[in-house]
Amino acid sequence: MAQTFKHTTVDTFDNAPTAIAEKLLIKGDGSLCGAGERAVGVSVSSAAAAGDCFGVCVVGIAIVTAGAAVTAGDEIESDASACGIPLSTGKPNGIALDSAGSGGVFRMAIK
Repeated sequence: MAQTFKHTTVDTFDNAPTAIAEKLLIKGDGSLCGAGERAVGVSVSSAAAAGDCFGVCVVGIAIVTAGAAVTAGDEIESDASACGIPLSTGKPNGIALDSAGSGGVFRMAIK
């Protein structure tokens, strides 16, 4: 079954600090999350270069790139590459709704 999303609220960031890919955890200033940092949401469109606009799902269910194996039900934090990993010592950003291997994608309910 194809993974589906439900972007209840998407905000537009109009000045990306760097190139931003889709499906990554994003901080409130529009930059990529580092290890354990709190995300405001998940990028749902990309910015090809600094200064470009991109969309971020801030409420709802978004598709996230896994930085390690994730199991449905895991609380999710960011790794150093803004990918979702199971919560260890960082800030929780949501709940995994699917399981995925490292480099795969999973749905996350944003909290």
